[in-house]
Amino acid sequence: MNRYFLSLFPILLVASSALAEVEKFEITERVPFAGGTQFGEVGAYERIVGTVTFAIDPQARQNAAIVDLDRAARGADGRVRFSMDLFMLAPVDMTRGSGALLYDVNNRGNKLALRMFNFAGGGNDPLDEASAGDGFLMRQGIVVVWSGWDGELLPGGGRLQLRAPVARGTDGPITGPVRCEFVTSSNASRLGVAGGGHGSYWPVEELLSQATLSWRENPREPRQLISREKWQLHVTQQEGAGESQLPQLEVELDESFLPGRIYELIYQARDPLVHGVCFAGVRDLVSALKHGEGEGNPLSKTVSRAHGFGVS
Repeated sequence: MNRYFLSLFPILLVASSALAEVEKFEITERVPFAGGTQFGEVGAYERIVGTVTFAIDPQARQNAAIVDLDRAARGADGRVRFSMDLFMLAPVDMTRGSGALLYDVNNRGNKLALRMFNFAGGGNDPLDEASAGDGFLMRQGIVVVWSGWDGELLPGGGRLQLRAPVARGTDGPITGPVRCEFVTSSNASRLGVAGGGHGSYWPVEELLSQATLSWRENPREPRQLISREKWQLHVTQQEGAGESQLPQLEVELDESFLPGRIYELIYQARDPLVHGVCFAGVRDLVSALKHGEGEGNPLSKTVSRAHGFGVS
């Protein structure tokens, strides 16, 4: 598949100019991209890195479908706030751009657009000339945008993150059962419950003794319980992480996990994320970039149309 085939099928991101739910942009880095390489008539590009803070209205019609938004903490203005990482490549002189924005729906926080369109080597820290590949998107004057939309990712590896709000009950934390299935290809004695760089929901500590671990050879066979005294659950989180940052859960067996078996962990968890804000965040970010909304907006009404692209 070549880039021309991919570029024939853009997904138009429908974003209203009336949402105005991006509160502010906080740009922490603005540096030359690809060593200041001149991309044809468009000229040089720059790398723009930071975060975006949203303040969305739980009562607004466009947010009605977000599950548990009414259970998230609100500010004095009645709005729910959350933030996401932002990463952009844009012409230094936006008047020489094409007015188009390409939003790369990243895969588990990983940036893919440059590899798919520019035949670049890939990676989550595009900066040097090799990161630009053959410069196809840049020569077209397209602003390339990535943002964190997956709130369940573990930090690290340059992955883009969403810091979603936490849902709360009227009289304390919300709790409920979580079921995790995992399979290994090696004889390890300690395994992460979630793959792909993802975290897991916080266990309710006082109910850990009731957690169960089982195995079966195939989905149709009955589960075989593993005695609770034969395994432990390890919970680790990066120091200084916010309340919405999920921890890493690892199960340790007295004996090794066996390759090919289906293992199942069931435990009581707490503090579910209001993860539906991920869609609102993408919607409102693209809207803000197109219409110049949000304090500190780095594009300032220089984009007139937006397209989306993603690979899974």
